[in-house]
Amino acid sequence: MSLFPDTTHTHGKRVTTPRSATHPLDPLNATEIERASEILAEAGYLTEHVRVATLLPLDPPKEETARWEQGDSLDRRVLFTLVDRSTGDAAEVIVAITRGKVDDYTPMATRTEPYGQPQILEEEYTGMD
Repeated sequence: MSLFPDTTHTHGKRVTTPRSATHPLDPLNATEIERASEILAEAGYLTEHVRVATLLPLDPPKEETARWEQGDSLDRRVLFTLVDRSTGDAAEVIVAITRGKVDDYTPMATRTEPYGQPQILEEEYTGMD
């Protein structure tokens, strides 16, 4: 049986890291990550004590992905989990890279039920005795 790359996207053809996204499900690239961080900073969410616990691409809804065709615009969005090391406060933030804005900021309940905590940061490990 012969296998061929899926012709609806270029994932099977790549051998290097892409410089720009060409499909809605492409992984984030360095430029997008840098831009998303800039948007967070411009909105005042990245401060001296705030750390990024996680950064994940947000896939578009399946219906949008199914309708997408080569050449259509991409709405690239990411989900940040932020932790303020000085207060212990945490939040989830959705950043629209393509539109250059914060779509949503949701504080996490870290002091009241149902309680939540983002993953432990590497600097928290190194600060342990």
